[in-house]
Amino acid sequence: PDASITCVSRWTPQDIQAGTTDLACRPLVLGRNGIFLLHNRLHAKYYRFDSNVLVGSANLTNAGMSIYSNGNVEILCPPPADFDAERFERLLFLKSHEVSDTEFDAWSQIVPTIQSDRPLEQQDTAGSFDAWKPLTRNPDYLWLAYQKRGAEIPTPEQQEIAIREVGILSIPSDLTEPQFNAWVRLSLQASPFIESVLATRNQTEEDAYNTLSQEWNISKSEAERSRTTALIWINTFGINP
Repeated sequence: PDASITCVSRWTPQDIQAGTTDLACRPLVLGRNGIFLLHNRLHAKYYRFDSNVLVGSANLTNAGMSIYSNGNVEILCPPPADFDAERFERLLFLKSHEVSDTEFDAWSQIVPTIQSDRPLEQQDTAGSFDAWKPLTRNPDYLWLAYQKRGAEIPTPEQQEIAIREVGILSIPSDLTEPQFNAWVRLSLQASPFIESVLATRNQTEEDAYNTLSQEWNISKSEAERSRTTALIWINTFGINP
């Protein structure tokens, strides 16, 4: 009961929709006087109990921990002797942030919009979201595409891009415009590329393009175009650095 807990997870609207993460983990951790953090690129399964470290495939779920008799087949084992756990944790925490009550409330408000029993149109994979960079130069086109008002978007190419982005963001059907905007806003906050762009806001444009080009293995011209588009989305949906 007196053990200290630090839990690092990843939240995206898409993950919550798929049931691969659960908002209820935060109050559970805070209820034990723990610290709850989010990391936009987390995929590691890493557990440390004092000096004992285990890594492997098991998520911290009933199935992953075999709480039920029909749990998953998983593996957790000690890492090699030269594994630097302190360095791993230091780098993990460096890119993580603690979830405020305001941010948690924003996440909680989108949960009722998720209708898992209804198939999503144009749904894409989580992998596509992880690699996604905003493409639509006018974010207003996203709402038009979502409402199937693509004819109001000036060109067929712009229509196609907006429809594809609605799919990548896995936006549920029948949302109101405020719910739609909340879904997109939280998707942006969870996007690895948006995180990279926000990290360059204090750099010169030249340095920012070089940073994104190296980090994302893209050409400098693509980095410039993608960063400019991302900043339009950030300003439109009110994302704070």
